[in-house]
Amino acid sequence: MIESYITCPTTFPIEATEPWAIVGKIEDIVGRLIGSLSDDYTVKDGVAIHRMVVIGHNVTIKAPASAMCHG
Repeated sequence: MIESYITCPTTFPIEATEPWAIVGKIEDIVGRLIGSLSDDYTVKDGVAIHRMVVIGHNVTIKAPASAMCHG
């Protein structure tokens, strides 16, 4: 069923560790990822949005965050 929503495989480049340890570092991890994005992203105030992403009305995205488009 998930294949109906995700059209290509993605990887999240984090070191193998326990999930509870990742949560404590997630802000740093996402911040590093945002810094390595291509020109296909607009980055403002710690939020990266891919040029093909459509964001609905009344949506709040809090930094650090990245909205990616795969397909």
